[in-house]
Amino acid sequence: LCGLRNLEELDLSHSCLGGPLLPCLCDMTSLRVLDLQANNFNGAIPPSLFHNLRSLEYLSLSGNAFEGSFSLASLANNSKLQVFDLVSNNNRLEVSLPKKKKTIAW
Repeated sequence: LCGLRNLEELDLSHSCLGGPLLPCLCDMTSLRVLDLQANNFNGAIPPSLFHNLRSLEYLSLSGNAFEGSFSLASLANNSKLQVFDLVSNNNRLEVSLPKKKKTIAW
């Protein structure tokens, strides 16, 4: 899976997969669709995971067992993202919004 760097769509939903997310997902820079819903992925969602996925339009991480905290700021480089689905993660994941930047007028 990690060698598929030019892959555009990856749908592993409902596949009975588990464990932490593969770090090599961030190397799949052509991904437009990443659907990992309804598995048993766990652990933290690495903040740097989505940094290189600038073509991402659809992302579903719902129905897993992620833990820790996840900041929506980690999706800041994903300007093409239209759908982000992160519901039903067994209440073990805290999601935070990016802090507003203060603007100073001169």
